[in-house]
Amino acid sequence: MTNLQDKRLVLFVRKIPYDATDAQVEEFFSQIGPVRSCFTVKEKDDPAKSQGLNKGFGFVRYALAEDAERALRELKKVKFLEKRTLKLEYAVGKHEAKPIVKKAEKRGKKRKFDKIDIDTNDNNKRKNKSNDNMDVDSEDASDSQSETEVDVESNPSTKMVTKHLQKDDKKTKKGPPPVSEGTTLFIRNLSFDAIEEDLHRIFRPFGPLRYCLITMDHETGRSRGTGFVCFWEKQHADACLTEAENSNSSISTTELSFLSKKSKRELGYKSILTADPSDSLVAKFTLHGRVLSVTRAVEREEAKKFMDNNRIKKRQEDKRNLYLMREGVIFPDSPAAAELNPATISKRVASYSQRKNLLQRNPNLFISKTRLSIRNLPLSAGEKELKELAKESISKFKEDVKKGLRNPLQPEEMAEGWDRKPVVKQAKIVRSKDRIDAASRKQRSKGYGFLEFTQHAHALAALRYLNNNPELFSDKKRLIVEFAIENNLIVKKRMERFKHGEASNTNRISAKAKG
Repeated sequence: MTNLQDKRLVLFVRKIPYDATDAQVEEFFSQIGPVRSCFTVKEKDDPAKSQGLNKGFGFVRYALAEDAERALRELKKVKFLEKRTLKLEYAVGKHEAKPIVKKAEKRGKKRKFDKIDIDTNDNNKRKNKSNDNMDVDSEDASDSQSETEVDVESNPSTKMVTKHLQKDDKKTKKGPPPVSEGTTLFIRNLSFDAIEEDLHRIFRPFGPLRYCLITMDHETGRSRGTGFVCFWEKQHADACLTEAENSNSSISTTELSFLSKKSKRELGYKSILTADPSDSLVAKFTLHGRVLSVTRAVEREEAKKFMDNNRIKKRQEDKRNLYLMREGVIFPDSPAAAELNPATISKRVASYSQRKNLLQRNPNLFISKTRLSIRNLPLSAGEKELKELAKESISKFKEDVKKGLRNPLQPEEMAEGWDRKPVVKQAKIVRSKDRIDAASRKQRSKGYGFLEFTQHAHALAALRYLNNNPELFSDKKRLIVEFAIENNLIVKKRMERFKHGEASNTNRISAKAKG
């Protein structure tokens, strides 16, 4: 098991019937409350030899601590599968261990347990170490890092040993195997609540595991919805991958997008996988109601190249530029949100939701790549100040990049006009029609406006510099900058008027020349 931050969620369960399955144990404990993960410790490392037997103990992790506490109280006297009364206690670390298993040899009435060592090469050294993880190893262990270790000594009591397993010391020093070995699988479509124990429960039946890993977002500290599973043997990874591919034919798909069906096909948006509960093959790869996508893991550089190419392809096919919708948005769990008060964050998130709803309802709307919407402008700012600010933002952005204060544009972003001279096509302040500013004698500003560049790269750099910048105007009222939403029908009419106007001017000039 992985490092458990809250041990009050995890129960150590003994006296489980040897033929009981993980599913039966999970069903039994689910009567109290939702179970996050559950597994029994198997008799052998190789599932093919174990014939489904367990060692008579296992672990149950609840979603809520109060459910674990209630299970501890209410299920102690309840017979499991009408066979045995389970013994329950909180799972503990080695430094707080207590007796958990009595001597197993009683004139043949109970199965004989051999001594279970932590590591056959260096047992004593490891016993003196402590950890917050719980794993199980047996005499011939070559199992993964995900199981729980129990040391059954010659005396009546044993201790929980909180130590991640390694197959042997040599393998430990070598570290994880290279991806080129083909033993590592990449898992997608994980729910954000999934944990490593869940992956272990799903993939352990295919063979012994080195490790299970959920990939985390370093900024938010939350799951990315993806992970890795590494087997000890390539043949087990191959078997798992083959079965996962076979299950794809049984998967029904539910499209989730605010685009029309035609647009979905054009933009290539992927659907979310949903399982058919009646299909046992699909059920093997179903976690929290989601069907897992299983593929062979590739080297980091190769994966990055693939992701970059895929991202560029999607952007090129995205005729409405929907990928720009999140640009400039500050979400509550982002680092930038730490500097803002809750009211300001709510305002920014509400704007994102409103824009998203508009795009959902009207397929004629699209996001402009060169026009920016700017809010929180001082009422005293005019078109001239706004235009100067736009030009200055590009040079300031470049300076920050040179100083290492911000990331440069991506190569595909720079390809859209970064090498050209920045040109501000329009700087517009939206003004009230019925209110006059006393100082300027002009119609009073409403505090927002628009900036339009000729190149997307310059518009993107300006947005990233101006948005939420505390050095501009006022720290308490920072600019909110987003790519503007345009209506395709209005843009077409505008273009037609422009062409018609050009044609009229040409005719007038020709008439004057003839006259």
